Amino acid sequence: MDINKLKLFVDIAKTGNITSSAERLGYTQSAVSHAIAKLEAETSLSLLKRNNQGVHLTRDGALLLPKVESLLFQYENLLQEIESMKCLEKGRLSIGSYASMARTFLPSVIKEFHKLYPLIEISIQECAYKELYEAVQNQTVDLAFMSRPDSPPSGILSPLSTFQFIPIRKDPLYLFSSIDFFCQMDSMDYSVDHPFPLSSLADYPFISGNKDFDYDIIAALETYRIPYKKTIQCNDEHTMIQMVEMGLGLGIISKMFPQNGAKIRYYKTEPALSRSLGIAFLNEEQLTCAASAFIKLASMIIQDKEKIFAEASTG
Repeated sequence: MDINKLKLFVDIAKTGNITSSAERLGYTQSAVSHAIAKLEAETSLSLLKRNNQGVHLTRDGALLLPKVESLLFQYENLLQEIESMKCLEKGRLSIGSYASMARTFLPSVIKEFHKLYPLIEISIQECAYKELYEAVQNQTVDLAFMSRPDSPPSGILSPLSTFQFIPIRKDPLYLFSSIDFFCQMDSMDYSVDHPFPLSSLADYPFISGNKDFDYDIIAALETYRIPYKKTIQCNDEHTMIQMVEMGLGLGIISKMFPQNGAKIRYYKTEPALSRSLGIAFLNEEQLTCAASAFIKLASMIIQDKEKIFAEASTG
């Protein structure tokens, strides 16, 4: 059965006019009439009836129409899948990522991706917020694993608002200090049961990066209008952790970043701070086949793992 005859049948059902459908699909009127007659002969069904008001579906035609529409939809999906498979036979994929997200998410996703598409060459660029933003904006990477603040400052759009962003995980942010920081400062100690009030942050030296590096943290503090005194600015988490471990001040960080045996303590905060981790890209229309396939696979694998982890934690 010719797929084009089915397309003609569906179009005539919509227009109610053979001439209109012929013009829309690039056929002569006689060719359309001949094709419909052949379709009716092949199915042994009367599908269309003609009168002075135009062309209408018969009872059998009305029953068959939704099934034909479903078949055509699946046929178009099949054609798209075939084209995707062709363009995924080989190629390149460039991924940007925070180093912490690269370690956490990429190995398991790339392992499965290479099973499906072994000839796709993958390159990974690990860099900080500003560099990732510019790489996506300038299309020097196909996609980037990065973050956005859950509550950007009032009246200020997140830089990622110009991108498409698929969230994959909520990431809490914690205050952290050396083991005996508050004892040395002769102040109240804080614990999980007594979260640190961010309104007190200005009473202590604070270590953080600039907005190009620590955008989510700075944006979160600005959202809640938290005053702070930045004693030391450094744009490297390893350095920040070492300085905090030495008792030089407090910091705010995600537990995703490895502490590598550093003697530090984490504290929940009031209000609680968090960010969303996800996959950013310029727009879906400009994604390569490889990038589109990688995003779909990554979203499925990561979210499945997060679900299993959540169920294990509450079970």
